[in-house]
Amino acid sequence: MVEEVKVKTLRIAVHLIDSCSEWIGRIIQWAIVLLVILFIVEAVARKAFSAPLIWFTETSYFLFGYYIMFGSIYTFLHGGHVSIDVFSEKLSEKWRHGLSIACLVLLTSVFALAMVMGGTPIAISAWETMEQGHSVWRPPLAHFRTVIPVTFLFIFLQGVSSIIKHAAAIKGVKL
Repeated sequence: MVEEVKVKTLRIAVHLIDSCSEWIGRIIQWAIVLLVILFIVEAVARKAFSAPLIWFTETSYFLFGYYIMFGSIYTFLHGGHVSIDVFSEKLSEKWRHGLSIACLVLLTSVFALAMVMGGTPIAISAWETMEQGHSVWRPPLAHFRTVIPVTFLFIFLQGVSSIIKHAAAIKGVKL
């Protein structure tokens, strides 16, 4: 009975984390559409009206940055990041899951938490000082400084979900 409650709790946690990552990916995919529209508007303004847009460069950086950072969460969920399987393909399934857990704990989790801890003070400072860009447009940068700790927090959580899934596979538990 207690074991069933633990499994159900882990199943709910995994589902919640994976659902958040899935929805982040579904939403952020539209950033590319916005980016293409932005490039078209800039090209028309510059070529047809000789009126380049001063906000174009930073806005395109922001959109592409959001796309890459938030898209990495979705990519992690679906196993789309580069993986070198030269060593692990020779291992049994149980050992592969164990190796994945070790890498997730020692590499992914540590790096993600370091990025959250290192990026949070920078984001807070940007909000407190209302940091602005250095171009003529001088856009606010705090929203963009916040992207790193937020995305790496979600990457950490997705890593936790993956650890739970690998551990369940070792024990033969279906989540």
